[in-house]
Amino acid sequence: MSFRIFASGTGHFRYIKTGIDFGDVYNLEDCLNRMMSVSAGARSFVQDEVTEAATPDSPVQKTLNAMGQIVALDLLRTAVTITLAEMSPIHIHLSAFQSNLLMDDVEGRSLLLSSLDDASVRDFLRAITPVLDATGMRTFGVLTAIATVFSNFSVAGGRAPVDGSYRLNIQLSH
Repeated sequence: MSFRIFASGTGHFRYIKTGIDFGDVYNLEDCLNRMMSVSAGARSFVQDEVTEAATPDSPVQKTLNAMGQIVALDLLRTAVTITLAEMSPIHIHLSAFQSNLLMDDVEGRSLLLSSLDDASVRDFLRAITPVLDATGMRTFGVLTAIATVFSNFSVAGGRAPVDGSYRLNIQLSH
């Protein structure tokens, strides 16, 4: 499953990427399917050893998903901290859009990050978590994509010409 990220900000900043994986690199079932294309001897060994752990609800898969989220959150925390070191205060709006058969779910949060400290980064992570949870987007791939936006904005973004502030809008959809 894939998603799209669009970001725009002051200083004529634009970032668009489509077809990004939600985080399937941590999916054991996909890995098992790839391994099944190997020779018969290796395939039987892999099948015996990995099949039990290859279900989405298995403890191994849950652990891998949690590890992926920890790595991605650390990457996001670092990217936000570096951006705040260069551009502060920054007005941020993050919205997530999920298409359903009956109706579309849209969640969004706006906040102002004004200081370079752990509290600002924590506030940002606390603000976006309900948005990502409500749309099923709190995954390795989404968190990494948001971190990439912050990294790119810290390099290419700029101040608004009118009031000299920094603004960043991030939209996620799937």
